Amino acid sequence: FLRSIFVVSDLLDEQEAALREVEDAIAEVMETTQPVELSPQNSYVRRVQHQLVQSYGLGSESKGDEPFRRVVIYPA
Repeated sequence: FLRSIFVVSDLLDEQEAALREVEDAIAEVMETTQPVELSPQNSYVRRVQHQLVQSYGLGSESKGDEPFRRVVIYPA
């Protein structure tokens, strides 16, 4: 049971880090108007990243092949 808790905790930490990364990248794209490529993530995290990017009026697309598929954020 404890091992499962640690695995879930690690997963949540990774997802939180991915969301912090996209927030920082959104700020960078808005400031520089240059595209920013994020680190590879699973499809669930990428979907959340795309939704967050869209909420700021920016564009995004997934690039690459699994397991290295990642989101690229573009200025509006």
